[in-house]
Amino acid sequence: MRRFLFMLLLLAGQAAAQQVDSTGHPALLGWHTAPPETDTTFLRYLFDRQLFSDLLTETRYQRTRDPGSITPAFLHYEGMAYYFRKQLDSAARTLAGIPDYSVYGSQARLYGAFSLAYLRKTADARSTLAAWQPKDSLFQSVKNLELAGIALLDRDLNAFDAAQKQFTGSFYAISQQEANLESYRQAIVRQKNKKPWKAAVLSAVVPGLGKIYARKPGQGVASFLQCLVTGLQAYEGLRKDGPGSARFLIFGSLFSVFYAGNIWGSAFAVQIKKKEFNDRVNEQILFDLHIPLRTVFR
Repeated sequence: MRRFLFMLLLLAGQAAAQQVDSTGHPALLGWHTAPPETDTTFLRYLFDRQLFSDLLTETRYQRTRDPGSITPAFLHYEGMAYYFRKQLDSAARTLAGIPDYSVYGSQARLYGAFSLAYLRKTADARSTLAAWQPKDSLFQSVKNLELAGIALLDRDLNAFDAAQKQFTGSFYAISQQEANLESYRQAIVRQKNKKPWKAAVLSAVVPGLGKIYARKPGQGVASFLQCLVTGLQAYEGLRKDGPGSARFLIFGSLFSVFYAGNIWGSAFAVQIKKKEFNDRVNEQILFDLHIPLRTVFR
């Protein structure tokens, strides 16, 4: 219904714009050489009003009605509608159909690559950017930023360093994101140095120390106190009541359980902390890769 009303308004505007030229023949003001792209105009109307579901319904209808009429503009509106509806696989696939020479080519390459990176299809994202040769220096800088971010998502520090060498810091739109990616690299290096076996050894020497090493100081103190209390009680039971006493057997068993659990838990804590760190940093990386796209393509 919305599309029908829009077409009626468009036809009414055309009729009102008609005038008779010097030869006595009717002409449409401003449309002497070619008719407007009515379908694309309607897609833009829907896109500007963020009616993405209606837009995708319209594109499906147009694809069925006239498959040969698909233009780069058509693919642009369709692909970006998929993107804003978070259907990123469809967005990347649609935007890939836009040629580089199109006015929509740069936006298609960058948003398509970001969609793939968000889906963790980093190899495809990297290939999309590698095949694109932007002529504009700003787009080249954004491309380098995206490649650097994708390298960090893969934890490929060598690839990041290669892309980071191309950072110029000369574009305000991405200068903060360049600095942020460099800080994420440093944090990744520090986190990589955390080893589960080292946490286990530390906790074997001093209970709880491995969890402090894993940056879980509260758990580390708790493990130390558990082992200390049960260990002292077991020692007192052994010293006063002998190895066969109930006190020694109970607290000795508890100490063994807490001590062994403290060692295993410390190694596991490093792995948990690393996963939490990776999830958090990946989210921050994707956020910083997305900001320049929204800034450059307002």
